Amino acid sequence: MVLGLTTLVLVDVILFLLIRLVHAEWRKRDAPVPMTWAVGLFILSCVAHFGATKTLGRAVHSDRDALISLAASAACGFVPIWGYVHMLLGRVREHRQVRRVERWPHAKKRRLEGDVDGALREYVRYYDRQPDDPEPLFAAAEMLEGAAAYGKAATLYSQIMDRFDGDTAWARAARGLVAVREHHLHDPAGAEEIRAQIAARARY
Repeated sequence: MVLGLTTLVLVDVILFLLIRLVHAEWRKRDAPVPMTWAVGLFILSCVAHFGATKTLGRAVHSDRDALISLAASAACGFVPIWGYVHMLLGRVREHRQVRRVERWPHAKKRRLEGDVDGALREYVRYYDRQPDDPEPLFAAAEMLEGAAAYGKAATLYSQIMDRFDGDTAWARAARGLVAVREHHLHDPAGAEEIRAQIAARARY
């Protein structure tokens, strides 16, 4: 019985610490715990707690032992459950905070400091975290235009067009590229080429 109780306590404490560790790690990344991780932790917790409870059950030889096992299983199981629920509530809270907080704060901080290259790297990092969202790249391109880095802005608009071909982001990037080529790079032929691509897509 003592061995079973010890196993149960250790397993549930380890699960609790693991859940807290995962939550803390994703908070360092300024991101909520992904749902896939949350589901995986839930499955792991259930399997591990069930296994520890089964080990404890092998030591049950009387009604008294059964009551002790039941109470221990419920009490110890509460520990990882509390950690898991706290993580999920934190995930919801962090989602709400992300909506309220200014987007891409690290990039904007670099931008305010005049570090255009550093801000560009930060925008790219934000994009790498959510590669389906082109907004950090558009923000970076607009920043480059504001810094008169028109060549880099044109390159970035072209990259957005390549990455989001067939998406509404493509048309937005194409219009940005036309403006940069025409008004800043003095490349009317290049601007006209992109206009032709826009017109061709509009016909379909």
